[in-house]
Amino acid sequence: MEWQTQLIGTNGINVHVFRGGASNGVPIVLLHGITDSGLCWERVAVTLTDTYDVIMIDARGHGQSDKPRTGYTYPDHAADVVGVIDALGLDKPVLIGHSMGAATAATVAHRYPEKVRALVLEDPPWYGETWAEDERNRIMNDWNTWLSALKALSIDDLVAQQHAESPQWLEGEILVWAQSKHDVDPAVLQLIDQPPALTNYDLAAALTCPALLVTGDVEQGGIVSADLAEQIAQLLGFEIAQIAGAGHNIRRDRFAQYIEVVSAFVKRVLAG
Repeated sequence: MEWQTQLIGTNGINVHVFRGGASNGVPIVLLHGITDSGLCWERVAVTLTDTYDVIMIDARGHGQSDKPRTGYTYPDHAADVVGVIDALGLDKPVLIGHSMGAATAATVAHRYPEKVRALVLEDPPWYGETWAEDERNRIMNDWNTWLSALKALSIDDLVAQQHAESPQWLEGEILVWAQSKHDVDPAVLQLIDQPPALTNYDLAAALTCPALLVTGDVEQGGIVSADLAEQIAQLLGFEIAQIAGAGHNIRRDRFAQYIEVVSAFVKRVLAG
């Protein structure tokens, strides 16, 4: 699909966006995970374009957006999203986010509730506890090692490696995923070392808009456990969709099931 592209100046940087679909439809903003890019949402986005005005954002440090040396906190990412919403004149979009993008979407809804219609959170980095400093350091080292190893490979080698590890992903998705690893600035990993301003429960409890939490299997690499999802559902009123057989990348692992639950949720919210 041909997407309109635009650089939007906000918060001292240029944020790159892709846009397409029904110009008179309800806007849906797609927010990717750390080290991915906006186009990593394309398979989902294409399914939404007949009905919705779809916007995919390259988060700062990712894709074709500017890559500042600092400024990689969730409030920074959230402010960028709001800058895009305001620049494009979007009327209370639905925010759909994966991992980092899910936590960013939740931060937008918490800090700027008037800007958001509803949330879909695909396996946000909610572990149910806050890491100690030594654990954060270990995780930071693991992420830096992982990203450095990927950047050292050619695109072709990255595609081959990921295809072997995740044969259920479409080849086109893997190609975009591989390109995103070459495009990303390692500075984005500063986010991982940021202690949360709010606990998972505090942040979730502060949300006032409808929210769907989509989870996979921890045994397959998912983050949000079934127990934590159930607690969130009971205490905070979130809708929960647990998709068996999916890991952290739920929409890539089980696309049909993901699209079914997300589309149904958005339709319910809009019918509201």
